Amino acid sequence: MADYTTKTIPELNEASAPSDAFLLPIHDGESELKKMTFSNFKAPFEQTMDNKISDFKTASLDPSIDTLNTNLAPLIYTGAGPHNSIYRGKNHGVITDAHYAAIANNTFEDIYIGDTFTGGNSNILYRVAFINYFLRCGDTDLQTPHIGLVPDYAMYAAAMNSTNTTDGGYVGSEMRTTNLQQAKDTINADFPDHLLIHREYLINAVSNGGSSAGAWYDCDVELMSERMVYGQRIWLKDGTNYTVSKGQFPLFMFRHDMINPYRQWYWLRDVQSASTFANVGNGGTADCLYASGVGNVRPYFLIHG
Repeated sequence: MADYTTKTIPELNEASAPSDAFLLPIHDGESELKKMTFSNFKAPFEQTMDNKISDFKTASLDPSIDTLNTNLAPLIYTGAGPHNSIYRGKNHGVITDAHYAAIANNTFEDIYIGDTFTGGNSNILYRVAFINYFLRCGDTDLQTPHIGLVPDYAMYAAAMNSTNTTDGGYVGSEMRTTNLQQAKDTINADFPDHLLIHREYLINAVSNGGSSAGAWYDCDVELMSERMVYGQRIWLKDGTNYTVSKGQFPLFMFRHDMINPYRQWYWLRDVQSASTFANVGNGGTADCLYASGVGNVRPYFLIHG
């Protein structure tokens, strides 16, 4: 390799912005000092920038879900954490084997909060409310990856009880023992063999207008609680209020309007008094009503892969 350490560099005049004809000294890394025009030097950088701008323009001019997915996919991690933290709202249509596989392998690829699935038999629009909300919970450890779905609108109307009593709590209510069966039949037909049984601590006794006892139960299709919807208790009184469903569903955190998108009041499972259960009011209020009132049924349920 040639030795240039003894060379002296003459004093140079200051140049303005370089033109394409300017010459730049460059060493080949071996033995020779060469020259290159500024035009040749900047060419590969300009080409790279042009390609990036072209890609950006393509994505901007065609902001479809598929195009955005293709461009953003490398930036988004898989798993429950990131997918619980992004509201998207893509309509997938009827759920597919690919969706079930993404749930089963715990990546939740192409499934985000707010995405919707159409019931294969009912055409009901079900929206993703949470991912792995009940994972590692229950008196029996739940280790199955899952998503939670909530219908966008009420499935039908029914009473909590035929009389104005909350005796037996939510567990003993006619809603849970009988009136949820229609929802269970519909959901099982829409997601055959994929409804996930999970364990929850539910109220089964009431004393002096407040919950007084509870136990662990197998749960499939259930009414939501105040905590699931609002993130806190409002009408629920002090008493036996132990629960694993102690936080707000991400769906309602990202979009408060999804708590009641169609101004339909619907039942919640919390005991408010000796004669009333909590509900979501049609005007957006947290409300309560006598147990014999005929209110809308908007349950939640878990789907596994």
